[in-house]
Amino acid sequence: MKVLIYDDACPLCTWYSGEFVKRGAVDNRLAFNQLPHRLRKAIDLQRACSEIPLVDTETGQVDYGVAAVLPALGRLFRYGGLFRSAGMLALARPAYALVSYNRRIVIPVAHPREGFDPAPPFHRGWRLAFLAVLLAVIAGVQYFLSSQTGEPVWVLSLGVVALVATGGLYKHPAAWEYAGRAALRYAGWSLLSLPVAFLSGLPALLVWCLFQYGFFVHLFRMRG
Repeated sequence: MKVLIYDDACPLCTWYSGEFVKRGAVDNRLAFNQLPHRLRKAIDLQRACSEIPLVDTETGQVDYGVAAVLPALGRLFRYGGLFRSAGMLALARPAYALVSYNRRIVIPVAHPREGFDPAPPFHRGWRLAFLAVLLAVIAGVQYFLSSQTGEPVWVLSLGVVALVATGGLYKHPAAWEYAGRAALRYAGWSLLSLPVAFLSGLPALLVWCLFQYGFFVHLFRMRG
């Protein structure tokens, strides 16, 4: 029997592990705090915080992260063999790490008051990569709006300046957590401004300025 060990404080992990069980990709799932002693001893808990483990209860083999998820995905699709290829594994590893190390930034959750907390450890490299992806999204929106409004891009980039200035990219993990959440919200607000600008009929620059103001208010509430 293959059992997926998941972070039940993570809505994304709870959803996809449940789908795997429902659709027969794995036999069962257990949250970390439901693990019997023999399974807890079988897995590397430190590694499991950033790479979801799949335990074969008959052989004792444990696969982590992409090596656990891709074969399960392969059982759900007609050409599932592609998910087990070396090329797919190589491509999926960085994408998986990007999501896994930042999953509690994407969907913030409260830390459990008792029991084991499988929160991913802070990894500066993957947090920087996460910020880079979000800033690329923001830059794309800004360049598009710049082409529509004729305003120079730097005028539309004041939110990024505020984000960096108030986020404070210091060495303390809490500051990086704040920066990640602020950047995610800023990217969301930026994307939301596009349909509002087109559907409202208002000038794109006016809509952008209104969204900037709203983001600043939200940003300082987060900071407080």
